[in-house]
Amino acid sequence: MQVRLLGPFEITDGDGRSIDVGGPRNRALVARLALALPHAVAIETLIDDLWGTEIPQHAHNALQSVVSRTRARLGDGAITVTAGGYRLTCESTDVDVHRFTRLAGQGRSRDALALWRGDALDGIGDAPYVATSAAGLDERRLAVLEDRVESDLGSGDYEVGGLVTELRALVAAHPYRERLAVSLVRALAASGRQADALAAYEQMRSRLADDLGLDPSLAAQQVQAAVLRGDADVAAPRRAALAGEGVRTNLRPALTSFVGRDDLVEHVRALCSARRLVTVVGPGGAGKTRLATEAASGAVPDPADGAWLVELASVTDPDQLLDAIVAALGLRDVAAIERGSDQRPTARRRVVETLAAGRPLLVVDNCEHLVADVAVLVEDLLRDLPGLTVLATSREPLAVPAETVVSLGPLAVAPGGATPDEALGYGAVDLFVQRARAAAPSFVLDAAALPAVLEICRRLDGQPLALELAAARLRTLTPQQVAARLGDRFRLLTGGSRTALPRHRTLRAVVEWSWDLLSDAERDLAERVAVLPGGVTASAAAALAVIDEADALDLLGALVDKSLLVPVPAPDDTEPRFRMLETIREYGQDRLADRRIGDEVRGRHLAYALQLARALEPTLRTRDQVAALATLDAERNNLVAALRYAVERTDRISAVRLVADIGWYYSLRGDHAEISDWARRALALDGDADPTSESLCLALRVVGLHDDPDRKESLAASAARLRELREADGFDRDHPLAALVQVGVDVFAEGFADTATPGRPQLGEAASASIAAAVGSGDPWLRSAVRFIELSWYDNAGVVSDDVTELLDAIGGFREVGDRWGQAMAASVLAVSCERRGRLDEARRWIDDAIALLVEVGAVDDVLQLRTRRLGLDLVAAGPEDTDRLRAELATIAADARHQGRPDAARYVGVAEVDLERRLGDTEAAERAAARLLEALGPSRMPGAPQVRAIALLSTALVLLRRDPAAARTQLAEAAAAARDVRDMPVVAMVGVGHAWLAERLGDDVLAARRLGAADAVRGGPDAANRDASDLEQRLRARMGDAAYDTAYGTGRALRRTAALALASPVPADGPGAGPDRTEVDEAGGAADPTDAQAFRR
Repeated sequence: MQVRLLGPFEITDGDGRSIDVGGPRNRALVARLALALPHAVAIETLIDDLWGTEIPQHAHNALQSVVSRTRARLGDGAITVTAGGYRLTCESTDVDVHRFTRLAGQGRSRDALALWRGDALDGIGDAPYVATSAAGLDERRLAVLEDRVESDLGSGDYEVGGLVTELRALVAAHPYRERLAVSLVRALAASGRQADALAAYEQMRSRLADDLGLDPSLAAQQVQAAVLRGDADVAAPRRAALAGEGVRTNLRPALTSFVGRDDLVEHVRALCSARRLVTVVGPGGAGKTRLATEAASGAVPDPADGAWLVELASVTDPDQLLDAIVAALGLRDVAAIERGSDQRPTARRRVVETLAAGRPLLVVDNCEHLVADVAVLVEDLLRDLPGLTVLATSREPLAVPAETVVSLGPLAVAPGGATPDEALGYGAVDLFVQRARAAAPSFVLDAAALPAVLEICRRLDGQPLALELAAARLRTLTPQQVAARLGDRFRLLTGGSRTALPRHRTLRAVVEWSWDLLSDAERDLAERVAVLPGGVTASAAAALAVIDEADALDLLGALVDKSLLVPVPAPDDTEPRFRMLETIREYGQDRLADRRIGDEVRGRHLAYALQLARALEPTLRTRDQVAALATLDAERNNLVAALRYAVERTDRISAVRLVADIGWYYSLRGDHAEISDWARRALALDGDADPTSESLCLALRVVGLHDDPDRKESLAASAARLRELREADGFDRDHPLAALVQVGVDVFAEGFADTATPGRPQLGEAASASIAAAVGSGDPWLRSAVRFIELSWYDNAGVVSDDVTELLDAIGGFREVGDRWGQAMAASVLAVSCERRGRLDEARRWIDDAIALLVEVGAVDDVLQLRTRRLGLDLVAAGPEDTDRLRAELATIAADARHQGRPDAARYVGVAEVDLERRLGDTEAAERAAARLLEALGPSRMPGAPQVRAIALLSTALVLLRRDPAAARTQLAEAAAAARDVRDMPVVAMVGVGHAWLAERLGDDVLAARRLGAADAVRGGPDAANRDASDLEQRLRARMGDAAYDTAYGTGRALRRTAALALASPVPADGPGAGPDRTEVDEAGGAADPTDAQAFRR
């Protein structure tokens, strides 16, 4: 594959055929990945570069959608996921940009320029990175063109008339590029046209003076003088060092490796080629100096141009700024003489003369404490020296016209699910490990050390200096001990280099340096917003500091400029948000404690959180759902901090209310266990609460009880309390969630009654009446929610109907109020109905609709689960030709699951991997996948996890059946127990099919057929999409004959609920694995336990 970016965008395959990659976003993705080769591009970087300030609500899912669409055009392997992000699967030599750079570096300027076919990145679109990258490429093209022209002039290998004509056109197109204008003067003089040469020089001088107020550089003046003298050789002296000078640089080789920011170094170098003032801005210890010097070392194509580092950290007097530059340029003796004679202008002139030749680079480091004076000096130098480029570092911008600011963020930290090898692909981990090995050569990043290392990197915000100080502690501590001591990080991280500046030797000194540069108002606000772990908005800052919101926004902007806050990308229609690095936040909290106002500020934050949560809660069921979820996502850590404070000060009213108001948000995000635990803690406090909030809080607690050994008693007590609250004064019967809870109470109290109809339990009268009342309410959301939940209850109970009218009505109701999550959930249930009836294309459409809605909502777990479900549908009718495509799609889903760090998502992706390899017939791959899945299966508190565990155990059991039926039987029994424990009949039926496979493996075809019938009885009907069931049926019919199979199947299908359960998914009396595989169903189909309804409820 060849990628051409130096002109109209084009990709060709190995045969030279053009490939259409799709729309502008797809082209922008491919171009960005191609520019980065041979490196990958981090996911966050891609999001910023493709969307800029208009980042979508759920950026990771949006990026995955772009990647998937592009892969579909290029081929599955064209874009790969690596530890560092996404990478284009081709060599850098396959991209014309990189061939251009290599040829130019080899001095083959003509060959390099021949690669250009037009404007750089033409046809890519208007992605945010395009303009800067295109400008950088254009600048590099012009620089190479200038090199080619000067090479021609120096060698004499050119046709005079053609070169002069070319140069006149170039000067007209780029009137302020002095190198081109001087080359024109030289070419004219070399052809004997002295008068024309001097006229060309005068035209250049007039342009610079009239348009820019500048004089030609010393190098240009020397060319003019040579022309006036009639010198035969009018080569400009720009490449010759000035008399008395040595090497034109004071940059020194680094003593340690540079880690994690190769792409950013190249970006800064490109900016230095295209811009005259570039300022790298970031907090103390972010690595600004190292980045700047690393970029400077390769930013000057010709060493004769010169590159110097001017260190300002020790400069305290603005009058000493010029001295620092003089010293950096190696002019100390001159400076000393001139100080004695009070001839300051002469020193300035010597600096200008030294930097006048060529295109020098000046790195001005640590500007923040003298930022205003540095800005004036830098602006003056840039005006006097048209060839000069300044690369500055500071904790705030210089605010000089034409300044380009590069914000230096933290090094990337690996996600929680990364392996040691994958983690090393992230800058923060790589830096920590390299410095740790320098401190303790025996250190190895293995599975035991990885969690602690990731915690260190995360809690230290990926900041290089903090990571290096932490790594140095490994001389005496283990990573686990370092991580455990980060709560007192300012005492821990004190062992910096003896040769470093004093303010870089301890973490506290780094932060104090920044704090001392703040005004009183800035310092006060910074300390107050330090209580907010999830970032701050102007409204929150105003509430905490009791100031006007406009004033708060101004102060936040000042803190951003000083690198104490970082802007958080957000949609344009949302309130600006800013984040404080964890180390700075901890320092601010220490200062609050010193001032003894911590409780006051946290109390104000709690009041603000209560108001915000109460305002947002109802919007989660409206058209504003997506915006409300985005706000709550951003505020989540802040809300948890407020909730923790309410619990710590035993404020039951506030704690219960806040849990109730954020509970539905947590439910939509699938984080039931976390909110259930908070509900437990809030309810355990002494005191009162309003009955509606307590009712919702108690319901959230109930959701998390499935791991409670006393669950039955807890549920009964909770149901009784919920009925009491319903009758209490002040209970809001019109609150839709409160009404939904009460429906749940009635359903729980009655359960399902086992009717005489096989496999057809029904809700009791009170529950049915409660549902009817809610459905008959005037609230369309409540009506749809209750109808959907009722149908879900029936589905879980094995009550199957082909009539989807009520589900369509539920979707319509959710659509009417704008609830995308509700629409998606109903659509996913509709897909299940279509699957069971064999209408797979229709099921795919409903799943695709649900995925699109959930991507909008940002429901990560739900999206991953539906993607695996859709893959399962593709697998039903897959053939050998689909193998590569299915494996590639599963690999993409698995990578996304690891990136999101969701353990349950990773488990059902693991299930899909086992099923995929098993059904594709690769037994060894299936066994390896099953072994990985069994290792990953552990206790989980997530609701739904028992079902996930049951399905996972079923998948691994079907793999084990071939060689170890006894182990498979144990896993099937455990799967049956998990599914029956949460009364999920479709999953019980799936496990029943597994038990039927076990019966076949043990040679009992009749029992296998009866179990298939019993599984359908439990499910409420056959499942046409269950390929394991259909494959087994075909095998049994082939051996038994249709009549014998139908008889055995019919026996199982006719069983009542408890008998069908016992036959389809037997669990030995003493638990899984305790005894032989047998059922307690007699030949007539009766159950050993006559109290079917009670057994089912239990």
